[in-house]
Amino acid sequence: FTAISRTYQYKIIDAGKVTAPLDRHDSSEWFRPLDIELMNSGSKLLLGEHDFFAFCKFREGGSTVKNLVKFNWHRDEKDVVICEISANSFRYNMVRNLVGAAVCVGEGRFKPEWMLDTLNNKERIPDSYVFPAKGLTLISVQYPPIDQYLSNYENYLATQENSEDEG
Repeated sequence: FTAISRTYQYKIIDAGKVTAPLDRHDSSEWFRPLDIELMNSGSKLLLGEHDFFAFCKFREGGSTVKNLVKFNWHRDEKDVVICEISANSFRYNMVRNLVGAAVCVGEGRFKPEWMLDTLNNKERIPDSYVFPAKGLTLISVQYPPIDQYLSNYENYLATQENSEDEG
């Protein structure tokens, strides 16, 4: 819980392309072609600190307010669709919900602004937009500098000692 940033990558093989044997275990398949430009247009509207309630599976506790610092799409040299997404933290299924929403835009089902409208309406998107776990990979976790981490830990220990003294 001390991490200050997490980055995920999601891989999609679109348009019914044949999956390379080494890619099929870490990529999800989508049988319609995806427009990367549209997906980027919608995704960039969600950058910044927002309440991502609409893109989170309901669970008690914790905040749905997150700071999304990166949400972009490109194709790699094998024509695989790649999403890179970073935030201070994510809720359960949040990345897969965001990917599913961007795919709806990329296949032309909705305009890019639909993603921002969904965010602002604070109504959860249907489960059908949750993309499968296959294709999702945690690629980096950033932690605070060690001196800041130790200071935070010392403060945490002090609050624990104070709460034990009061109880």
